[in-house]
Amino acid sequence: MSKVVVKYGGDTEKLAISFYVSNKMEYSKSVGVQVTEAILCPPASYINQNAPNPFNPNTEITTIPYGLDVPAHAKILVLDGVGAPVKLLVDEDKPCGDGTVDWNGKNEAGLIVANGNYPCFFWKDGGVIGAITITVTD
Repeated sequence: MSKVVVKYGGDTEKLAISFYVSNKMEYSKSVGVQVTEAILCPPASYINQNAPNPFNPNTEITTIPYGLDVPAHAKILVLDGVGAPVKLLVDEDKPCGDGTVDWNGKNEAGLIVANGNYPCFFWKDGGVIGAITITVTD
């Protein structure tokens, strides 16, 4: 069995790479690194309530905050009252971190939806993370 171990020394700004075969270290190298950008990931994936809510799609858009604790395939879908898809807002691989997506209140055909409550679901790698209810009014 072989494995590669990578460790970052934090304050020492050293990256240590070790290669093991049958639990015996065969190769080890430390190199200096400089961190130029840090990506902060939330401790758990989430979807938060949109704002404004309620919103009037004739005069404004609404913003939906969400976050991923690890890089994953994210999907955010607005449904109607009977569970039929209205608008797919996100369906792609995303890095970990916080994000937002805007909805203009239009369906897939580009038409403004009727007044009402619209469930909005957030999936990560195919599993439901959470849901909010978006209220549309004029």
